Amino acid sequence: MKIALLSFAHLHAAEYAAALLRRGDVEVGAYADGYDGVPDGLTAFETEDELWAWRPDGVVICAENTRHREFALRAAAEGVHVLCEKPLATSLADATAMLEAARAAGTVLMTAFPVRFAPAYADLRAAVRRGDLGRIVSIAATNCGGVPTTRDWFTDPASSGGGALTDHVVHVADLLADLLDDDPIEVYAIANSIPNPGKAVETAGLVSLRYRDGV
Repeated sequence: MKIALLSFAHLHAAEYAAALLRRGDVEVGAYADGYDGVPDGLTAFETEDELWAWRPDGVVICAENTRHREFALRAAAEGVHVLCEKPLATSLADATAMLEAARAAGTVLMTAFPVRFAPAYADLRAAVRRGDLGRIVSIAATNCGGVPTTRDWFTDPASSGGGALTDHVVHVADLLADLLDDDPIEVYAIANSIPNPGKAVETAGLVSLRYRDGV
């Protein structure tokens, strides 16, 4: 199997590369897209076209958030499966185009939400499904992290689409959707830049969600 990393803009690209290289059944390729951090041991390509000529079976998109669409559409055109860094897109139009392209091509398009596979979350989900915790009436969750210092695009809204709410809240929202098997019917959010002030995007925020069953 051949898996290629599309761009090293996202800091997670190096982690994906390391995980793939630890496997003995995967050939790993990468198009750095002008970024550093590409480890030894994989096939590096100077251009995106060279990567596609390599004919990967799947790609991991680690580009700036606003560029996910261009890479995903190319992957669909090439008939290649995609694991895309979150957020999937920064607009509904882009997300819809990506999904429609994958469906038309018969390929898989998956957003990278690794917390779903964490053992602690799997245990929690199983407990909720069994009813061990009774009726769930409220859930409080937090996801804290620092502002990346080696990739300026994270705090450039033209490339990231947003800050903390875009980069961190998505994990919590995904877990809640899976845990409750539902999507929220009401959303209230506030954002601020109290930590790490002076950035062009929000660096903190609070989101309140309400679901159909009252949670």
